[in-house]
Amino acid sequence: MDSLSHLLALLAPRCEVNLHCRFGGRWQAGHQQMRSGVVPWHVVLRGEGRLNVGGQTHHLRAGDVVLLPHGSPHLMESLVEWGQVLPVAHRFNGTVTEMRAGPAEGALEMLCGEFYFGPHVSWLFSEASTLIHLHTDAREDCPELDALLN
Repeated sequence: MDSLSHLLALLAPRCEVNLHCRFGGRWQAGHQQMRSGVVPWHVVLRGEGRLNVGGQTHHLRAGDVVLLPHGSPHLMESLVEWGQVLPVAHRFNGTVTEMRAGPAEGALEMLCGEFYFGPHVSWLFSEASTLIHLHTDAREDCPELDALLN
């Protein structure tokens, strides 16, 4: 077995898409600490929002891909700061759970899921990297994501 095959067997990577979110108005969606080896991710398809993790706030916009290598607890929220936080409705459609809040016009739309690397993932990511935040909107080397966005 070559080194790359051995590495992949050791990590045993797997990925799931489990949420399709459309949030308008003032909204919040929190995520708890994940177990070791689980790396949550978010892909913003449309709109904008904020991600709070590790005491820092990050602005998210269409085309952004976010990974949380250590499964850190985090809060996604709207840029809207006035009014009541709207309730989030959950509905499983047979494939993913749809999460909805507020009006569809101007809403943030994103896909969320998890990478499962198994228990031996700790050496793969730096201890200091709470967040990996990729801006793909101006890149020409992400045609698959561009197809999702348009």
